[in-house]
Amino acid sequence: MVKDVNHEIQPTTIKVNVDFEDLTLNNCQELLVLNEQGSTTFGEYFGANKLSLVGNKIGGWDAVAAKSASLFSTNKQVAFSLQGKNEATLFRGWEKTKNRFSWAGLSYSLQPKIGTFDYEIVVDCQE
Repeated sequence: MVKDVNHEIQPTTIKVNVDFEDLTLNNCQELLVLNEQGSTTFGEYFGANKLSLVGNKIGGWDAVAAKSASLFSTNKQVAFSLQGKNEATLFRGWEKTKNRFSWAGLSYSLQPKIGTFDYEIVVDCQE
């Protein structure tokens, strides 16, 4: 079990620190840090490399080649973004299955030997 996940909430960012120090890693091949919301609300993806995707075109679990990635609400009123990190692979995903799954996310995949991991979620709201 992860020892601590700390969130520092600021007006436009959420600073996250994940402490894996006491995690038992028997045969562990990767650690995942998931940042997911509902796919009904967050249906549009935009990468810093100008890649723009909607709905299932976002993919189920695809690596992000851009330096940053964002998921936007379908009405463009709110978005959240993550930066690529040297010590992690950034992934994007979207899935909506009737009566089963509804998620949209930006996630990090890490090597299991990492002790702690820090990142920021940038939140943009339009009024």
